Amino acid sequence: FAEKQAMVGKTVQPAKTPTKTAEQLADGEYEIYTVRRGDTLWGIAKQYDGVSEEDIRRWNGLSGSSRLDVGQKLKIKHIH
Repeated sequence: FAEKQAMVGKTVQPAKTPTKTAEQLADGEYEIYTVRRGDTLWGIAKQYDGVSEEDIRRWNGLSGSSRLDVGQKLKIKHIH
């Protein structure tokens, strides 16, 4: 009970999330690609070795029917 009283009025920091999981990668491991007129996921994927349309969808939370907009920013993971 004394410990709880000591905490009253103090800011509690939220617990840290795990640093990495299979889908949560450090920002530095992604390149940001800006969509240009005429771009398709297939065309963008072909510019990067080992990257598929599905990879780009997954990394960016896009559905199969998502439309690309000029100026949209997409994360592209660097495949080594």
